[in-house]
Amino acid sequence: MSSILVVSDTGPIHYLTLLGRIELLTHFFGDVLVPSAVVRELSHPSTPEPIRAFILSQPVWLKVVECLTTDPKFDRFGAGEREALTVALSHPGAVLLCDDGAARAAAISEKIPVSGTLGFLRDAALSNLLDIRIEIERLRSETNFRGSDKLFESVCVETERLIRERNSQ
Repeated sequence: MSSILVVSDTGPIHYLTLLGRIELLTHFFGDVLVPSAVVRELSHPSTPEPIRAFILSQPVWLKVVECLTTDPKFDRFGAGEREALTVALSHPGAVLLCDDGAARAAAISEKIPVSGTLGFLRDAALSNLLDIRIEIERLRSETNFRGSDKLFESVCVETERLIRERNSQ
């Protein structure tokens, strides 16, 4: 297991759980910090049952953190993003897993390394843990993940190019 610390917002946990790929986080990261607001969002009654079951099981690598105050510069975001950004900012070097474009931009402006569901799936494919096209098709057909056809295709093409380059060396 890696020693890289990650802070996750709601989206990546939600989608990786629905895809049955949540445990792959342990191949890339040490502890996964999840702010209490994210836990509340993931355990909401309207959240799909597999996600609620996962968050209630709280594997040893999933660490729920209380975020008693949030950084005011993140006030424009929802509770999950606000707390995830604040926790990531308070842990220098931590990677933020987040799919929200505005929250990702805020992280980048604060020099917080950021990835999301698609980036994580790309990295897992590059590590030979899954087939990127199959997982993207599942993401599109089995979840409500939003993205353009162009985005999905570009992730697939980039991943396949990197795999070809690696295999040709």
